[in-house]
Amino acid sequence: MQAYIEKDLGYRSIELAQQPNLGRTVLQKLDDESRKCYLAIIVMTGDDQFDDGDLRARENVLHEIGFFQGKLGLEKIILLHEEGVNIPSNIHGLVYIPFPKEIVEATFGALTKELKVLMN
Repeated sequence: MQAYIEKDLGYRSIELAQQPNLGRTVLQKLDDESRKCYLAIIVMTGDDQFDDGDLRARENVLHEIGFFQGKLGLEKIILLHEEGVNIPSNIHGLVYIPFPKEIVEATFGALTKELKVLMN
């Protein structure tokens, strides 16, 4: 995903996990690095499976959705959603780009259109 955004589309990006910790907590790191961002692309994959069979995104991903909604506004969040993953009721109204299980590349066409609008 990041290679596509940077190499193919020519936009700079930040992936939190690739940034140095510098002794910060995860929340401090998220807050510090988010100050450099114009928009957020968040990928919801089914990394956690519950006893009832539901696939859900990790709690940190759900937190980041809310964090960036508050920080950047609803219009600057691009949510990529793996099909079959439970969407919490409090974010049901968000528009997202769906993709088949483990094929996030299927979002690249729609993602490119969104980025062209948001970045110009």
